Amino acid sequence: MPFLSLPHGECLFYQRQGQGPPFLLVHGNLCTGAHLLPLCNLLPSGYTFYVPDLRGCGESSYHRPIQSIQDLSEDLFCFIQQLDLGAVILLGWSAGGPVCMQLAHDHPEVVQSLILVESVGIAGCPLFDLEGHPYPDAAAMAQEPTQVAPALSMVRTQDAHAMAQLWNQAIFVHRKPSPEQALVLAAHSLQQRSIADLYWALACFNLSPHPNGYALGSSDVLSPSIPCMVTWGEDDSIISYEEAQQTANALSQTPLVVFPHCGHAPFWDNPSLFARHVHDFLQQNKQ
Repeated sequence: MPFLSLPHGECLFYQRQGQGPPFLLVHGNLCTGAHLLPLCNLLPSGYTFYVPDLRGCGESSYHRPIQSIQDLSEDLFCFIQQLDLGAVILLGWSAGGPVCMQLAHDHPEVVQSLILVESVGIAGCPLFDLEGHPYPDAAAMAQEPTQVAPALSMVRTQDAHAMAQLWNQAIFVHRKPSPEQALVLAAHSLQQRSIADLYWALACFNLSPHPNGYALGSSDVLSPSIPCMVTWGEDDSIISYEEAQQTANALSQTPLVVFPHCGHAPFWDNPSLFARHVHDFLQQNKQ
């Protein structure tokens, strides 16, 4: 399996499949590229799919802890440049969405089109303490009791069964992987070393025009020349309709794509419907 060494010393593990124009799949938090690899057989053929593990996840290195989402988007910019991919189709799932948005914002010349699947919104994911105050840094955010601390505990104890149960409750809403497959995917999740840092980066990410408690925000979002599709599953318990709609209103010239009877992973719950929407989007924006 290939690794790519980046100029700043990090090394990204990635998987490649297919033949044709480049299509980059970006995973989210508590997972790796392995969670998105099945999409290579689900999405339209005729593309070369690149599926990296983000810095600090899976088989990729984590020598320099991330401070921002931009750290991860710059890793991908180097990835695209070093492999001489030119302009790519970007798909970002969940926390991978902000990484793709930041890349498209900073380097629009390398993004042909953008697909945001159940993405964290343009105002990031700010988490607050029990008194409603922002955490001062990633180390303090590691103590956040509802999301961050439980995830860190699972990684520390390498509790694959607890991680698989979390995914079956929150991610795989209607269509479940087999127990064996769930444990394999959970093992990939437990490789992450950047959990608190990534939660901190997501809190500080804000491309909206309004403050989110951590960052002031910006009204300069993305180049209007980049076609964008934003999707949301109506049974998603992680991303709200309002969050998805805000992102679609800001970035897409087409309405939010709502998947009925789907949760946070619509490509699991209704793969044929998901594939059809992606196919239609790519056909409409073919270059």
